[in-house]
Amino acid sequence: MQVIGNKYVHFECSNLQGYDAAKALCDEKGSFTIHEVCASAILSQAEPWASTGLNAAAYSTDPLVDTHHLDSHGLPDGYKHPYTVTADPEWYDVHSIMHYPSKTSWNPDKGWSIRGVPLVRWKKGNKNFKPPKEINDGNAEIIDIWNPLTPTEKDVAIVKALYPWETTGESR
Repeated sequence: MQVIGNKYVHFECSNLQGYDAAKALCDEKGSFTIHEVCASAILSQAEPWASTGLNAAAYSTDPLVDTHHLDSHGLPDGYKHPYTVTADPEWYDVHSIMHYPSKTSWNPDKGWSIRGVPLVRWKKGNKNFKPPKEINDGNAEIIDIWNPLTPTEKDVAIVKALYPWETTGESR
């Protein structure tokens, strides 16, 4: 599966608060690797990792499943009902009011820099961008805190697509 966001941003789980404690638990328990916990939409929200404060699930590009869905016999079958808000590369919106800034869940011990924050924007990121192997000041930048402060055109279009939208003469 292609991860669209990687063409626009770089996520570094090791720069999140709680990473060191979560990694120690992974090493101790051996059931999951820290890479699996960082990539999962679910694991860092569950114990024992939730108590470490690791907020990796918020950055996950994995689809979620409906954990409460039951089949016609009352048996759980949520794994058959994945959902996600991944988008066509044309729709990735690094300027969205919903996009995380670099500071979200940042571990201050890592330092405030391109290499110390959990999320940075590729300066030349786009749908055809091939991310470099390393980040530096020449190819990445810190994502400002909620800038701009108004919804983008894509924000508005996505809200209209996700939620029932009644119009008053306005075209969808």
